[in-house]
Amino acid sequence: MKSKLTNQQLNHLIKTFPAVEIELEWDYSDEGNDEGLYQKKDHLIECEEFNIKTDLFIKEEGETTPATHLQRSEYNRNSLDIQVGTIKIIPDDGLDINISPDQYEVIKNKIITEIKVL
Repeated sequence: MKSKLTNQQLNHLIKTFPAVEIELEWDYSDEGNDEGLYQKKDHLIECEEFNIKTDLFIKEEGETTPATHLQRSEYNRNSLDIQVGTIKIIPDDGLDINISPDQYEVIKNKIITEIKVL
């Protein structure tokens, strides 16, 4: 049987949410148009009292200017798209916890703000 995530649990989850470091797989073009991707179903985020499994899709696009004898090569990000799919909250006992649509939005936004692209 699934239980519901309480507001107290949600608040604690948000306060103690860890940074989510993601390393993208890069595709570099000769023209300097670079694209980094990360796509994973059931990406695991280990939190203090819960684990979160979510589907993540991250795409970063940018341009690299070539190096010259006067200037180093430089990368400039043009866009960063982060999409969060289904969110499963899993406590230590392993039983899934139901979340409301409002709680989903809060957790999704927290995941997006805590993602650090490497």
